[in-house]
Amino acid sequence: MKTEADFILSTLEAFSIPLPKQQRSLESFGRILLATQEVIAEYGFARASTVEIAKRADLSQGGLFKRFPSKDTLVAAMVFYTEAKARSAALQSLEQNVLNASIHTRADRIVRDYWQFIQTSEFKAVDAVWHEISVNPQLRMAMTPVFEFNHRSGDLTVYFPEFENTRFIQMLSQTFYAGIEYISFNHSVGVEQNVDEKLSMLSDMLSRELERLQSTQSSSA
Repeated sequence: MKTEADFILSTLEAFSIPLPKQQRSLESFGRILLATQEVIAEYGFARASTVEIAKRADLSQGGLFKRFPSKDTLVAAMVFYTEAKARSAALQSLEQNVLNASIHTRADRIVRDYWQFIQTSEFKAVDAVWHEISVNPQLRMAMTPVFEFNHRSGDLTVYFPEFENTRFIQMLSQTFYAGIEYISFNHSVGVEQNVDEKLSMLSDMLSRELERLQSTQSSSA
């Protein structure tokens, strides 16, 4: 089971940030990442100042930039760190009986699990950054380690280990994430009232695609 230190270290390694030699220094990185998450969740990307982030992390602004070279790198590192922790938490919550269940049961579980995650402040912070990259080329470049990590992670294969993390599985994963986020957005602005019904429809569609893929693989075996 990964520790908080593991998540911080893997984040720093992904962004080629020199690893701290002392535990106290490692903890300061953790405070910065959590403070960044909090400030962006509260204020959005544009209004999230490094002054406020440093203040919440109990550091000077100079101390913050000593650890992270720019706001874009810091924000991208926060996304990497937050998503890695969310994936680990989802994996830890999976009981063996769920992994042994039918494709449809597992499809419903991953849909419901992700729905719960996108109600959190952690997702709000991450989502604000993903929206920003469409108009911010510097941030988009800084997010490269996140893009690479997401392609490797194979979120669906955590719930469906019988499938390899192919391009099709990655595309299916992105499609299902987008579907839940669309339902969430409509719900947040008051134009979607039948959330449970829509989530059930989404899990049905996901399970049908996976069952079709399983049938195709069995036929070609």
